[in-house]
Amino acid sequence: MNKIISYSLWGNEPFYTVGAIQNAKQNPEIFGNEWTSRFYIHKDVSSDIIDQINAYENVEIFIVNENPDLTPYEWIMTMFDELKGSGVTIDDIVQNGILQGIIIENNV
Repeated sequence: MNKIISYSLWGNEPFYTVGAIQNAKQNPEIFGNEWTSRFYIHKDVSSDIIDQINAYENVEIFIVNENPDLTPYEWIMTMFDELKGSGVTIDDIVQNGILQGIIIENNV
């Protein structure tokens, strides 16, 4: 069973980057090691920020080039292409004022 918490990150403003780093750090503590934090990150985000996010357990990073047909909020939806026909449960979450994203529970 794949369990994914998905985020999109664009820009280098601390308002966004600090939260992304905190999410990568805290997700295993809050949800357990069976959950993967998947980050769709714009190509212009600093490599230092990407390295900080990637330093934590259970993190996947996908670098996103600009796509005029998708907003950054829609980047995280691209994961549905890989999960089509697999029986997916989706829950929108906001927890502790820090964690925000889409949780995917894939019972494959």
